[in-house]
This record gives sequence, structure tokens and C-alpha cells, in this order.
Amino acid sequence: MYLSGLHAASAEGGMTFTNATPDSGFLCRKGVAKNTKTGATTESIADCKEIRPFESHVKLAFQFAVSEIRRICPQEGDCDFSTAPAGKP
Repeated sequence: MYLSGLHAASAEGGMTFTNATPDSGFLCRKGVAKNTKTGATTESIADCKEIRPFESHVKLAFQFAVSEIRRICPQEGDCDFSTAPAGKP
């Protein structure tokens, strides 16, 4: 389970979660903002973290290009936010 959100006005997104497993390693994700009316999308810069077994309150931050997020999501609430794999660090 995780929490995530987008604040288009500041061109930032975030994700917080707990690793509820004994697994560890690197995790790289990118934020994806999608306009619910037009279907247009934009992606953030990826954030990568080393995750420890059973680590709690892991936070990832996603920075979008200001001009691009304002073009895709001109008003708060215009876009859905999700995350996607971003490859290896």
C-alpha cells in the first residue's frame, strides 16, 4: 500500500510507502501526470532509492518540468497521477 499525489502548481509529485517484505534493493520510479480530458501525459524526472528490508516511510519525490506540467494540467484537478518504473540507477 502507498500514498501518492500531484501538486501541479509546484510541478511536484510524491509517493510514500512501507516495504512490508524482507526484500531489499534499489527502486527507481517516475511520476506520470495524465490529463483526464485530453489524455495528454507528461513524465517527471525519476527518483531512485535504496530500500532496506521492512523499511517504513520510504519517500520518493518527482519533479516535473514546470512549463510542461502547466501545459498538460492547466488547473488543479485536471490530471490523474500515477508512477511507473524508471529503469536502473
